[in-house]
Amino acid sequence: MQCLDLGFGGGHVTILSQDSCRYRFGASTYSRRHGFPWDEEHRILLVRHETEGPWGLIGGAIEPDEAPEVAARREALEEVGVHVELIGLRGVFGGLAYRVRYPNGDEVAYVSTLFDAKITYGTPTPDQDEVVEARWFTTEELVRLKLNSFTLASFLDSGVIPRSEV
Repeated sequence: MQCLDLGFGGGHVTILSQDSCRYRFGASTYSRRHGFPWDEEHRILLVRHETEGPWGLIGGAIEPDEAPEVAARREALEEVGVHVELIGLRGVFGGLAYRVRYPNGDEVAYVSTLFDAKITYGTPTPDQDEVVEARWFTTEELVRLKLNSFTLASFLDSGVIPRSEV
């Protein structure tokens, strides 16, 4: 059996192994959402999941039956201890840049839902479980940072970083 990695409807087909396919629809464990928290100085909050690792967006998997906007707020609270207000949908992105191959050979294609957000309560503090560092960056600083592949793709696809600057 051959599996295809295609977007359709509100979901996608995910390749899990060469001999089986699993179908996921709607808000699945393979959908991701991220918040772009901005401050008054138009800086964006990024996190590191490991010391000296690449910088990335706050975010993660959507729980079964969870709306993307609820998941974005939950992840901000879990990862850096802040409450956020989502102030707009920046975009929904997928494609080759959002494909991941795991060490066991499984491949998944993620669809990322990206929100602009502002912190309404709390000071960003890494949870020291998933996140070890959190810091604000200007858009000019982003092009010089070591970013994880999902974050770079998200910034390019959403226009936060112009493709001409990479």
